[in-house]
Amino acid sequence: MWKDVFPEYAVKQSLHEVDLQRSDEYILTAMQSDLLTRCLFNVLKSALLHCISKKRKYINERDIEVGQCLCIFPFKPAPPGAGNLLDPNEFYSIVLEHIELCVNHISKNIDIVCEKGYKISQDSIMKLQMQVEGCIRGFVQKLSNSSQGSVSFRQFEMVMGSVLGDTSYTLCDNGYIPVC
Repeated sequence: MWKDVFPEYAVKQSLHEVDLQRSDEYILTAMQSDLLTRCLFNVLKSALLHCISKKRKYINERDIEVGQCLCIFPFKPAPPGAGNLLDPNEFYSIVLEHIELCVNHISKNIDIVCEKGYKISQDSIMKLQMQVEGCIRGFVQKLSNSSQGSVSFRQFEMVMGSVLGDTSYTLCDNGYIPVC
């Protein structure tokens, strides 16, 4: 599903916006699967917690603003004339799945009553998409700042580990395959 939401051409567009070349193909898949999900989950989890605390079933634009304020990913607005990175038609489906994931995560880890069937309006979806795209662009900018014009999967992992504050990204070399 993530390949439909964040197609390969959009990943390349995000890299091109900061004049960044890729040195391997693994980074495309990592950005499509890992980066997209982590950005969306990070914004949506805080937005959903705000919605739950207000005892509502609809996630609104104010909830999305709170989610963005609490997001750990850097934010960068789209350059003038840039298109969407995420397909709006496919984005809705992945948001619904992530809402369920967030509700399950919150229910298991926080002593709070969660309703079933949280919903989000089309306007809020558009705002959420702008926030997630800004997080993706912010991450790519941070990735660009840590490289010399070309980026590899290993550099992606190191920057992701830095953003998440997760040392396992940088200390574990099991997933790293050097490009010959």
